[in-house]
Amino acid sequence: MSNSICLYINILVIFADILILLPTYPSTDINLLVSLQSFIDSFGEKAANSYSMPDDQDSLNKILMPHTRDMPRQGREDIIAEFWDRFSTFETYAVRRPACMIHGSAGCGKTYLLREIALKRDSDIAGRNLDNIKFIPISYNTSTSIHGIEATMSKNTIRGAFFSLPRIIHSAFLRNAVNFQTFIIAFFEKFRAADIYEMETELKQLLRSKFPGKKFIMLIDELSKLDQFPPSENQRRASEEVRSYLCSLMDGEDSMVSFCLFSSLSLLKLGNENIFNSGSNRQIFPIGSLSIFSFEQCRNIINNCFEKIQACIHFDNKAKAPESLAPKLLEDSVKRIYILSGGHPRTLDTLLNSVEAALTLPNESRCPTISGLHSFILSKEYIAKNIKINETDYCYVRSVLLATSVKYTDKVPGLNGITFDVAVKSGQLVGSNDSNSYTPYLPVINLLNWTSLTIQAGNKDYIERIASKLDEMIKIGMKFNPTDFEKFCYLREVVLSHIRSSLHNYKCIRLRDLYGKGMMGDKKSSLDVTVDATTVLKIYNYQDLSDVADVPSGIFVPTNPRNAGFDYLIRYPRAAPLAANEPTYIDVYFQIKYSAEYSSTKLNNGVITKCLQHCATASRGNQFVLVMYGWRESTENMEAPSNCVLYDRSALTIEFGPTLSQFLSTLEVSPTRFTSRSNVVVEHRKESADVDVEGEKEGGVEDEAEEKKKKQKKKKQTKKEEEEDDEKKKSQMKKEEK
Repeated sequence: MSNSICLYINILVIFADILILLPTYPSTDINLLVSLQSFIDSFGEKAANSYSMPDDQDSLNKILMPHTRDMPRQGREDIIAEFWDRFSTFETYAVRRPACMIHGSAGCGKTYLLREIALKRDSDIAGRNLDNIKFIPISYNTSTSIHGIEATMSKNTIRGAFFSLPRIIHSAFLRNAVNFQTFIIAFFEKFRAADIYEMETELKQLLRSKFPGKKFIMLIDELSKLDQFPPSENQRRASEEVRSYLCSLMDGEDSMVSFCLFSSLSLLKLGNENIFNSGSNRQIFPIGSLSIFSFEQCRNIINNCFEKIQACIHFDNKAKAPESLAPKLLEDSVKRIYILSGGHPRTLDTLLNSVEAALTLPNESRCPTISGLHSFILSKEYIAKNIKINETDYCYVRSVLLATSVKYTDKVPGLNGITFDVAVKSGQLVGSNDSNSYTPYLPVINLLNWTSLTIQAGNKDYIERIASKLDEMIKIGMKFNPTDFEKFCYLREVVLSHIRSSLHNYKCIRLRDLYGKGMMGDKKSSLDVTVDATTVLKIYNYQDLSDVADVPSGIFVPTNPRNAGFDYLIRYPRAAPLAANEPTYIDVYFQIKYSAEYSSTKLNNGVITKCLQHCATASRGNQFVLVMYGWRESTENMEAPSNCVLYDRSALTIEFGPTLSQFLSTLEVSPTRFTSRSNVVVEHRKESADVDVEGEKEGGVEDEAEEKKKKQKKKKQTKKEEEEDDEKKKSQMKKEEK
C-alpha cells in the first residue's frame, strides 16, 4: 500500500515539474485581450503613435506598395465610383454581406487601385461623408509576403484565421511601427497557433476601443500567393479558406468589418455573370476589370512624365530643337514607348523609370537626343540591364504570334500542362477581360527581350531564325511609316512559316483557316483549297513573274509594286492528293492599302475589280486568291468575290493579335507627320544655325523661285536614289537565283 502511495506521489511530482516547464499562455478571454494589448505596447512609443496616424500614402505603402509610379489614373475613376456605390448598398445588409472584387492580370494596377481607394481623394468621394471609415489593408506579397515561420506553423491548422488575424493586427495597429517580417516572428514567440483561433472576439473589442465609431473596410491583395500551399483534406485551396474566413468577419449586426474588397488575378470564376457565388455560397461582385492602357491613355501618362523631368528635345548635333518641331519629335518618342510597353501598366512604368534615368543623368553620360534615346531604348544592353521582366519562353512567343483565340482553361502547347489561366496569373502572359475567348498577349519589349536572349544563346536554327526575323520585323514596324507596312506584313509571314514548320496541323490546312478571319460572307470556295503551310517561306524579288515560275513556294515581292498591281504574293504548295493536271501550288496575292482614320480613302467594287484583273493577268489562268489588308471602311452594298478576302481595321487586329496590332494603332494616331520639307530644314540647320524649322532666314521668307528650285533638286535626288535601289535589287535577285 505504501509503495502505491509513493508511486502516486512521484507521478504527481513529475507531472508538476512538467507543468512548470511548459510555457504559460492566456487561458481566459480577459487574459488573451490583455496579452494582445501588452504585445502591441511592447513595440514602444512607435506603436502608440502608429494606429493614430492617418491612412496617407506613406502609411498605406507599408502594405499596398504598387509596382507602378504615381501616374495619372487613366480610366480607373469609374471603378472607384462603383466601389463606393456598392459599399453604400451592402453596409445596410444585416447578415451575410456580399464582397467585391477587382480583376486584372499581373501588372495591370490592382494594388495601385486598392491604395487609391483607401486614400479617399476629394475627387473620388465628392458628396459622400466617409469620415467614419477606417481601411485595414492586408497583402500576401512584397513586404508582407508569407514568412517561413508561417509556412511551418500552418501545417494542420485552420488556415483561414491563421493567415488572417495576425495581418489584421499588424495593419491596424503596427504597420507604421515595425515591418511585418519582424512583427510575425515576435508574434509567434508570444502566441501559439491555437491562440489565434480564440483571438477574433478580443481583436474586435480592441479595434473598437482604439478606433471608436469607425467602420472598417478590408482591402485584401495578392491572395493567390497562398496557393503555394497544398489543398486541404476537403480539397479547398488555402486562398479559398482565407477568403471565406475574411468574408465571415462581415457577417452579423455586430460584425468586425463592414466590407471586404479583394484583388484577383483569375477571370475563370466570373464567366458571363455579373456576380458569382463562392464556395461558401457568398455573392462576389466584380466591380471592374483592369485592362491595358489605350494609346491615348499612355500618351497622357508619358507626357506627364516628360513634363515632370522637363525633357529637352535635341537634334543629333546636340542643338536644341525649335519649339515648332519639338512636338513632332516628342510624339515619335511617345509612340515608341507605347509600342514597347504595349500599354501594360507595369511594363510602361519600368520603361518610364529607365527613360527618366537616362534623361536625367549627368550631361557627359546622358542620351541628349531623341534619336539617341530611341537607339538606347532598343539596344540589347538596355533591355538586359534595365527591363526587369519575366524571361519569356518560346512557347508563349509562339502563341502570341499565331494570335489564335483560346480559352483560359486550354493548355499552352508545349508547356507540360500549364493552362493559359496559370500563365496569366504568373505574369508570363497578359490577360484580357473576356473569359470565353482569349488571344495570348505580350508587350513588344518582352518579344525583343526573347529575340535578344535567343540570338545570344545560339538556340536551334529555326528558333534563332524566328528571333532574327522577328527582331527585324519589329524594328520596321517602329518606323511608323505606312509605306513600310507591306514589308512588315510579309516579314510576319516569314516568321509564321518558321513557327508552322514544327506544327503538324499545318501540314494540310485550308486557306480559309489561314486567311478567313476577315471574310465578308461565308461562301468562299477558293479558300477551301488545302495547302502545306509548314514550308518555310523565303523572300524573292523579281521583275517579271516568269522569272520565278519554277519556284514551288516562297514570298515574291515585285521590284516595282506600282506596275504589278499588288504588293507581294505567297505561293503555297497544294496538299496531296491532287487531281490530274491540277497545279501543284496556289498563289495568294496581297494588296496592302492601309487607310488611316483621317484618310478619306474608301474601298469600293471598282478598286477590287482592278486588283483582281492585275492578279488574273499575273496568275495566267491558274486559280488564285486575293487578300486585301488595311481598308478602314467601304462603300455600301459591296460584296467581295469568292476568291477575295477583305480585312478592315477591326478584322486586321484579330488577324495580327493584340501585340502586333499596336503598330497599326500608331499609324492612325494623327495626320501630322514629318514632311520632306521638315527633313530638309533639319539638314540645313546642321549646316547653318541661322535657318529655322519653317525654312525662314534672318532676313525674311525665301521667295517662291528658290523654293521651286529646292523641290526640283529634291525630286531629281529621289529619282536617282530609286534607280540605284532598282539596280541593287536586280543584283540581289540574280545572286538569289544562282
